[in-house]
Amino acid sequence: MVRIHPLHYRSSNGRLMFQNILDGYDSVAKTYPSVVLNVPETVSRRMDFDLSDSETMLVSSILKHSDVMLNMFSTMVIEAAIFDLPSVNVCIREKCRADFGRSRQDIMIDYVQTHNQRVVQTGGVKTVFTMNELYDAVNLYLDKPETDEAGRELIIKNEAGSFRGNAGETIGNHILSLAGCYPQGK
Repeated sequence: MVRIHPLHYRSSNGRLMFQNILDGYDSVAKTYPSVVLNVPETVSRRMDFDLSDSETMLVSSILKHSDVMLNMFSTMVIEAAIFDLPSVNVCIREKCRADFGRSRQDIMIDYVQTHNQRVVQTGGVKTVFTMNELYDAVNLYLDKPETDEAGRELIIKNEAGSFRGNAGETIGNHILSLAGCYPQGK
């Protein structure tokens, strides 16, 4: 399954900005019948990452039932770690058809970012730079999914913190306290 990033549906003046990438996905799916494209359903026309509750549940289900996740330095690595799902950051520059003069299109720019390095340094995700490394990482994780499990736990600890299940209430109470108000019963 290929879960297409919502960003790829961003539009400008009524035209999809990443139509060539979407066409590439379609081409792969037509060439390889076993490839299933999962298209995100966004709620907002202005924010391409604003997902409905059902879409969030679908992403959670995909992560729960997947064997390995491939991505390009997405926050999905954190979500995958929560599900103890092995992840591989694909950083194969020679496979990208990008204008490297525009730094945002150079995957190496993502690789060196502090927030990405913080996750990479946990050892909870593999980063690959060649197709052979990609094959090796995927096969390792399929054969031994427990590989890098301790690193995934570090990703959760460092990036998500403890999950107490009451974030909304805690944030609301904090906002009320900043406004000089206090929740009833407190």
